[in-house]
Amino acid sequence: MGGAPNISLNEVIKGIRLLVNGNRGGIKYFRARQIAKALGYPLTPGILALIGMRLKELAAKGYIEIDVRDSKKARVYIVRRGSKIWP
Repeated sequence: MGGAPNISLNEVIKGIRLLVNGNRGGIKYFRARQIAKALGYPLTPGILALIGMRLKELAAKGYIEIDVRDSKKARVYIVRRGSKIWP
């Protein structure tokens, strides 16, 4: 009985840190898809929805921001250098 894996908040934070690692600027834009790739998950709608839910939780707690620009592809998230999850 496969089903979607339970993706924890800590896993998503790990994925964000993998994306940000080596970033030369003070801000990083990303989507749920990039987190899934960094963590090695398949890019299925179920996985992306779970990661998106965790990203919304992080945004509600103030660790990341949701980009206000209208994106037709997917929601864009922002992490800034001053954030607690920036490596």
